[in-house]
Amino acid sequence: MRSLRILTQRIEYPMEFHMTNTTAADGGTPGGDRALKRIEFLILAVVQTGPLHGYGIVQEISRRTDGRVEVRPGSLYRVLDRLMHRGFLELADSHHPSDDRRTDYQITKAGEVAVQAEAQLLAGVAGPILASGRGSA
Repeated sequence: MRSLRILTQRIEYPMEFHMTNTTAADGGTPGGDRALKRIEFLILAVVQTGPLHGYGIVQEISRRTDGRVEVRPGSLYRVLDRLMHRGFLELADSHHPSDDRRTDYQITKAGEVAVQAEAQLLAGVAGPILASGRGSA
């Protein structure tokens, strides 16, 4: 099990959703036959708005979650490599004059399809699951 740091507590969870596969616009399955891991989903969600370098991704995830989710840079680059291998991310053609070592990543069409499919899945599943637990105790 891997973990993300949320506020001051650690929540352990399996990093992979096993609910469904993402489907490409052409009916095929982008990047293999498994759904996105949570960290993959977060990364793809933040790079949808434009190319970012690794530390920028970490900062943007923290900003969008009001600091509740902390991604450790050490594990980030393994996930970025995996997303590139799956065809969901690619290197951007950006250049940082102040730092040539920065590498920007941008989402691909397959990545956009995957993150949108996962978002729709989560939106469609979360409501009914949460609602089914209300008043049943």
